[in-house]
Amino acid sequence: MSDAYEAMLKKVPLFSGLGSKELRHIGGLLTPLDVKVGTTLTREGHAGHEFVIIVEGSASVSRDGVEIATVGAGDFQGEISILDGGPRTATVVATTPMKVLVASHQEFLSLLDESPDIARKMLPALAHRVRSLSGPSHVH
Repeated sequence: MSDAYEAMLKKVPLFSGLGSKELRHIGGLLTPLDVKVGTTLTREGHAGHEFVIIVEGSASVSRDGVEIATVGAGDFQGEISILDGGPRTATVVATTPMKVLVASHQEFLSLLDESPDIARKMLPALAHRVRSLSGPSHVH
């Protein structure tokens, strides 16, 4: 793994606190990609087979054709579909040129096995997404 690639991984909050050995292993599980403006990273309702970590750039997140969020460096997409095998819960489209890291289903599971800290860092974001999908709570 090149020094530049390791430096890129260190910028990702999910990987903060990991040592060089862990970063090298994780780096081997991820594919770096450059993404052009307008590229659809995930499409709502479609099968999801990749986990995407945004290193640079930003994207629009929409559900039912309505923008619900903007995501950028350090954010990640695709974990819900990878975890439950269901369809994508939102459409994510690049609004700037982006650098992303992509993991397949098996690579994603290996990533979590390699570093449980990554899973712990993902849980709050995952819980927030699940809450937002279930709509307003009726429990008082």
